[in-house]
Amino acid sequence: DQIFVMPEVVGCSLGIRKEIGHTGSFFVLSLGYGTLEGILSTPSGIVQRSALSVFGIRYAVNLMKEELSALYYLELKNEHQLDIAFRDAAIVLNRKRIDLTDLRRKVIFQYYNDVVSPAIRKAFNDTDFAKADTMFIAGGGSCYDDLIELFHNEFSEILNLKVPDNAPCLAAIGYCHQSILANAGDHGRAIGIDIGNSSTVICTVQQG
Repeated sequence: DQIFVMPEVVGCSLGIRKEIGHTGSFFVLSLGYGTLEGILSTPSGIVQRSALSVFGIRYAVNLMKEELSALYYLELKNEHQLDIAFRDAAIVLNRKRIDLTDLRRKVIFQYYNDVVSPAIRKAFNDTDFAKADTMFIAGGGSCYDDLIELFHNEFSEILNLKVPDNAPCLAAIGYCHQSILANAGDHGRAIGIDIGNSSTVICTVQQG
């Protein structure tokens, strides 16, 4: 069998075209734990000049860790535990449950302004925005409403922002579609695996 290694955002783009059925040009951002990737995808292919790859959600998690370390003893909390605390917006330290809602919102805001927005401004120009009026946001980072709100604040006047229902799994879905194509349409031998820093998603085709 054949094995293909593809960028996560390319898998997302393929998933949008094959699973969601979007046929025109669009921007897609894959908000992963380790990296944020983005591209302009057109019916004729990806605009390579527009590709971006910068720090992912880990950047915000590390900001949260620094803030907490100044106030609490973290008891050697590892990165995975801090990631879970970030997702839950709560952590137990010294037998106290600490609400991280406000702190998470603060570091997400800093992450967006320090990393995300500058990277997008550098990668996408007015010519790109003239070609596409839709931006899809995928990956695990799409689950944070505070982050999606920041995208809306910056782009709602020029783009239709969409977060697919299957956004965290979209890359694996796209990989699976690529596998179907590589196997001449044989669904039974197709599999997509998105190996991430925080989690791994495996996608197959339901038979029957």
